[in-house]
Amino acid sequence: GPAQDFVALDGQAFDATTHCVSVRLISMGNFHRAVTLTGAMCVAIAARIDGTLVAQFARNKGTLKIGNPSGILPVDARVTGSGGTFRALSATTFRTQRRIMEGNLLYPAHIVTSGALT
Repeated sequence: GPAQDFVALDGQAFDATTHCVSVRLISMGNFHRAVTLTGAMCVAIAARIDGTLVAQFARNKGTLKIGNPSGILPVDARVTGSGGTFRALSATTFRTQRRIMEGNLLYPAHIVTSGALT
């Protein structure tokens, strides 16, 4: 639907100017706590096709910002075609990078002294 004010699950408030469209996605019979990446990419593609509901709501042709229960997810898409024949060339999502694992590697001391680790 069109962008509207909302409060995310973490309590952060967003007003309608912070995003282009609002998405509440149902997955396996339940409302999703965010928006699936595949769903977001499909929304971005729909935003690039004249005549779709999403294209009517999207305010610009740049990165599409999707307001969803977990915040705002920026996505982009490239679509070619016109007159009812369209082809999705690409869809891109953007996520922040965070460390999800950290570890140590144990190896025999003779490998270091032999110069094998250079």
